[in-house]
Amino acid sequence: MINKIVFLLVTLLFIVLITDAHASRHYERDFIGNDGSGTVTVDVTDKIVFTIHVTSGQEFFCYNPESIVQGGTQYTITTYTPGTNEIKITWQNFDGCGDIYETMTSTGTMSTFPTSFNVRGSFRIYCGGIWDTNDYFDIPADSNVTTSSTTTTIQPVSSRHYERDFIGNDGSGTVTVDVTDKIVFTIHVTSGQEFFCYNPESIVQGGTQYTITTYTPGTNEIKITWQNFDGCGDIYETMTSTGTMSTFPTSFNVRGSFRIYCGGIWDTNDYFDIPADSNVTTSSTTTTITDGVPPVIGAVTAGSCSISVAFTDNVALNLAGSTVKVLDSTGKDITSSLTGQTITGDGTTSGSISFYSFPVGLYTLYLTVKDTSGNITTGVKPANVTTCVLDTVPPVIGAVTTSACSISVAFTDNVALSLAGSTVKVLDSTGKDITSSLTGQTITGDGTTSGSISFYSFPVGLYTLYLTVKDTLAISQQGLNRQM
Repeated sequence: MINKIVFLLVTLLFIVLITDAHASRHYERDFIGNDGSGTVTVDVTDKIVFTIHVTSGQEFFCYNPESIVQGGTQYTITTYTPGTNEIKITWQNFDGCGDIYETMTSTGTMSTFPTSFNVRGSFRIYCGGIWDTNDYFDIPADSNVTTSSTTTTIQPVSSRHYERDFIGNDGSGTVTVDVTDKIVFTIHVTSGQEFFCYNPESIVQGGTQYTITTYTPGTNEIKITWQNFDGCGDIYETMTSTGTMSTFPTSFNVRGSFRIYCGGIWDTNDYFDIPADSNVTTSSTTTTITDGVPPVIGAVTAGSCSISVAFTDNVALNLAGSTVKVLDSTGKDITSSLTGQTITGDGTTSGSISFYSFPVGLYTLYLTVKDTSGNITTGVKPANVTTCVLDTVPPVIGAVTTSACSISVAFTDNVALSLAGSTVKVLDSTGKDITSSLTGQTITGDGTTSGSISFYSFPVGLYTLYLTVKDTLAISQQGLNRQM
């Protein structure tokens, strides 16, 4: 028999609360046989329930399932009184060998086991030829007796882009910071000329200050190498000077969060706050048994270079503890090559996991989803990506416009904006943060190439907007000091 399977695989941290309750472990797989098709499910608690449901035609089954292997020991599954290393299966609506017809559901239950077999441990159920390949279910151990482990998943370095306008004594322009595996500090004078010296001045991360220098760096120093500038002097109109920091002390993590102090370019907030690279994630989950109903794997949606899988649960999903493995049309595991993983709805009753960087083609997803009670569901889902335009370009912060009591900021992106994940902080002319007092926030164009965010209830005056906008690949751009 031929079958296509999908298995979702992402590794995260588990902090597990040990309890005597059995979590529900649920697994499912479609089959296409010689004369019919349908679904096989396995549910494991303190017993094992093997269910065959024929949705089309009819199909012959005999000695399905066939055996269970745990810890190197094989247990034969039998419908008779079990002997040594045998497990009895009791069928409903089926005698264990014969045809199962369209719309019929036949259920086999294994509830008594040899003393050497642990139903709460991990094991493999061999299915006796239902599928030509991978003819088994791998059952992981009950999550309520799993030891704790921690794994950090690191994806390729993402682009972090930040910008801020300046008005000096003799000139004005823009300062930008771009962070990948290096830090690029760019000064562009658009009007007049301006004197710069020791700008930027230092970086602080985790309580440690690193002095920025143009010379050979010493302890807790980072060297900056300038182009079109020697690090101290005038920068003239239309000139762009770029300083690059590419080598760092071993104690400094360029993928972490840090603050760059700019040495007096601005009178207030004279720094850039750089958030941690969003592609470095460590997750933690505390699992307790509150229900026995497993989560449900929903629809699979394919977009441009992307695949998203929806999930629901009656209490709360634990998507951070769920896993996804992706195979291409040749059967090759490409999970590690995917980027831009996004989890939404974790800890709620509905959510999704999305991946990017899929070329056009057919894919198979092996899915294992958990809820916060430790219940598990596995499934196999196909996905067909028909379009793909890879995106590494950050969005652009555009014009700021004002009208009666309102301010609006425009944004554009080459593929699609993620304005719902973007942020705006507003300071008044005294430097006070007034964001929480604003009303009528409106987002337009989310998920498209151009959009805007608007706020209301501004009295007449001068304001500064701190802007962070993302696109759908979570490549961010930050702007600062947009005054009006």
